[in-house]
Amino acid sequence: MDMSIIIPTFKVLDQIPKTLKKLKFKGKFEIIIAGDSLSKKDITFLKKQKIKLSLSDERRGKVTALNEASKMAKGKLLVFLDSDTQPENSSFLKTLWENYKIYKFDIGTGRLMINGTSFLEKVVAIDYLFINSMLYLGNVFERPRPVNGAFFIIKRSCFEQIGGFHKEILEDFGIGYRARMNRMNFHYMKNLTVFTSSPQKMKHWLTQRKRWMAGGSESLKSSRNNILRELPSSLTSITLTYPLFFFGLFTTLALFLTSSKINPFYIVSITIFLTSTLMLILNKLLDWGTTPKSGLIYLFIYGPISSFLLFLMVILSFFRKKELTDWKV
Repeated sequence: MDMSIIIPTFKVLDQIPKTLKKLKFKGKFEIIIAGDSLSKKDITFLKKQKIKLSLSDERRGKVTALNEASKMAKGKLLVFLDSDTQPENSSFLKTLWENYKIYKFDIGTGRLMINGTSFLEKVVAIDYLFINSMLYLGNVFERPRPVNGAFFIIKRSCFEQIGGFHKEILEDFGIGYRARMNRMNFHYMKNLTVFTSSPQKMKHWLTQRKRWMAGGSESLKSSRNNILRELPSSLTSITLTYPLFFFGLFTTLALFLTSSKINPFYIVSITIFLTSTLMLILNKLLDWGTTPKSGLIYLFIYGPISSFLLFLMVILSFFRKKELTDWKV
């Protein structure tokens, strides 16, 4: 069998009915739904589809649900899709398979876009511009990058080699990190697009980022030595964060070395110019379609706030004693 598409879900089907309609392929493939605490109505709907089911009346947690579903998989490639993520069109599997036949990758992903029209979603979409740029640059260095759990592909043999998903908050970071440590071949497919959802309210956005930061600190603490050793070849990951901070450090150092008097206004002006230029280049390169309005809001409002919270949460999460109550691995 060529591919196994695995979709985890908790309580609701979300975008799954729409996704199923777009999963078409002339080769051999299977669809496996890992569903926890689904309603009888949703289970009845799924049983009418020609798919495999891995169901639980209780919440197993994403990692457990995915690992159990993966044991049912027969495909050469495992394609992981979140329930709130759906392919751009029905040529999704065809394009994916064509990329695999050409590049023979071990682990890969495609272009991730936000499917939403609200003010917050449009601004958060720029975060994904930098996520995509990080993944795109992964091809340049021919090394695996931390993948996004909303959508990625991995050879089943490679998935088994690295022990599947581990019990960690950021299971996608972990799988990408271990693929990197095992020197697996990574590929980013610019011509393969999926749309995923984003929090529409700030309180939900804060909850999501809190979980990301807790997971990030967990990964740092458990793999600190290896991460530091790999740092020189991992610098492209800085694009995942609002870049003004990094350009600020660089520009301040440059001005300190070349000028006897540092004017804070110069630093701000130069870093904003460099950040804006980077955003425009990546926007053009990745065909993202970011509007000037959302770009300015991101640059002057969302970006600084997001960066401050990110670094604050990372520091605080190292002292975290309580487990996350809104997430089960």
